[in-house]
Amino acid sequence: MKHENIVRARFVDGVMFQEHPDGSLTPLPKGETNWAALNAKTEEQLLVDALSDSDALPLTDEQLARFERVETKTPVSIRLDEDVLDYFKSSGRGYQTRINAVLKSYVKAQTVRRQRRA
Repeated sequence: MKHENIVRARFVDGVMFQEHPDGSLTPLPKGETNWAALNAKTEEQLLVDALSDSDALPLTDEQLARFERVETKTPVSIRLDEDVLDYFKSSGRGYQTRINAVLKSYVKAQTVRRQRRA
């Protein structure tokens, strides 16, 4: 599967969002799943249905081994100085990810500093 075909989704406060490479979220349209019919099925029926779906076949051990754990991010509203935001935006897409990386680096440095004092 090509990287550009990967869609990351996140469930936040009862709403499913698509996560974009820059960290922004777009709400996904509500599905048309018949939950009553789905809930009425047995585990065996669900397994048969899942295995008959050629788009959702079980992954091999080799495929599972290539998976990486992705840290989840929480959408927040934050006020930044205009010059700080302009600086990060000037590098193009992914500015929110870069801001997060700077903050993560700060947290790591402060954690190490506190551990040395203890």
